[in-house]
Amino acid sequence: MSDFAIELDGISKYYKLYDDPRDRLKEALHPFGKKYHKEFYALKNLNLKIKKGEILGIVGKNGSGKSTLLKIIGGVLKPSSGAVKTEGKISALLELGAGFNPEFTGLQNIFFYGTILGMPRKMIEEKLDVIVSFADIGEFITQPLKTYSSGMKSRLAFSSAVHIEPDILIIDEVLSVGDAAFQKKSLRKMESLVNSGATVIFVSHSESLITRFCERAIYLRRGEMVVEGSATNVVRLYMKDSESKKQLTAKALQDEYKAIENGEARNYIPPAEKLLVDKSMFSPGIAKKSSPVITQNFPVNIDSVQILNTFGKKVNLLESGKKYTLECAYKFSQPISSVVFPVSFYNSKNFELFGIRHPYDGSSIDILDLTRDVIFKCEFVASFLPGSYYFSVGVTQLSEESKLILLRCEDAISFDVIQESDDVQWGQVIIETNIMHECLNEPNL
Repeated sequence: MSDFAIELDGISKYYKLYDDPRDRLKEALHPFGKKYHKEFYALKNLNLKIKKGEILGIVGKNGSGKSTLLKIIGGVLKPSSGAVKTEGKISALLELGAGFNPEFTGLQNIFFYGTILGMPRKMIEEKLDVIVSFADIGEFITQPLKTYSSGMKSRLAFSSAVHIEPDILIIDEVLSVGDAAFQKKSLRKMESLVNSGATVIFVSHSESLITRFCERAIYLRRGEMVVEGSATNVVRLYMKDSESKKQLTAKALQDEYKAIENGEARNYIPPAEKLLVDKSMFSPGIAKKSSPVITQNFPVNIDSVQILNTFGKKVNLLESGKKYTLECAYKFSQPISSVVFPVSFYNSKNFELFGIRHPYDGSSIDILDLTRDVIFKCEFVASFLPGSYYFSVGVTQLSEESKLILLRCEDAISFDVIQESDDVQWGQVIIETNIMHECLNEPNL
């Protein structure tokens, strides 16, 4: 038995495009088989192996081939060439209500969907109460699917797919539908699936969800797999490519990914000169955790990034609850108007904890004087529990209609947080609490 749940060997999928609808008939009737079509490749020569129990993320812009790939794995589409091998029962959430009959009631569709997947009726009956309860669509469960709203369809589809205990679960952007309560419940179910041993393929435009659930990810662009590897690093590369005005070649992206993976900063950020370091609170090892990924669309450079304590000394080992200053030095070589400076805090799983921009009041700054560097400072309290954290910083130009990223530096600097308190706490951030209790005497009998 193979260790892989899914094996794709040289998968391609192309469609014939005709300039004129009549060309299709001309091609079919031509005695010498003349081609009147152009071939559009939705996927091109893709090779991929997914281990059993693995959670694989897929990122890419719209039209990159993500949905086509999922449909081929799920058996909805046949590839134009190549071989697909899967082991186990597949449950696919590709579109809202896909696999359901609009004339059937919600209850009938649960049985219909389970039967398609090869589940015995008795097993479906055992799962029925859980599926209905999770979907939480009330009396509509006995009404035809065609009377459902899109949110109700998504509830029933998600609940049916995740509760039949599939060996392979394919999810295409469905966690973004439904109300906030249902999304939260769906995320909890996803977490349980991660620990259940099921193989999950997860497509999402939410980078934080990809890094939250997936250890490995692939980046699709124009039907080709550009890179595969660590979910965090693949997401960083995808964001850099998406935000850059200059389209990087596949080779340049692969070189960039190798540099990120090896911890080599592609854009070196020199340390600030003549800056005193608090050696007791600065670790070279922590500094090496940071591997800056820079997107640049304007002649502005980031000269240095550092964290200072209240004495103005450089640190990267922070004490929980104390005040610090993030200081960034930017050098502009051209005047620019309507500029703001965003900054974000991330945890070690690349999950964004907090973001803010300066100025804070919705206004912006004009950079007209180029005789000296622009120093950006952000004071903050290290309200984090012990762990490793990162800053991402940048420069953005605002307009009435849109915003343009002039410079973005992900993973600009890393820092660790320590805490001397013996309090039992968990999570990421510290919330001030005042816990009280009262002992009540038992009533006299």
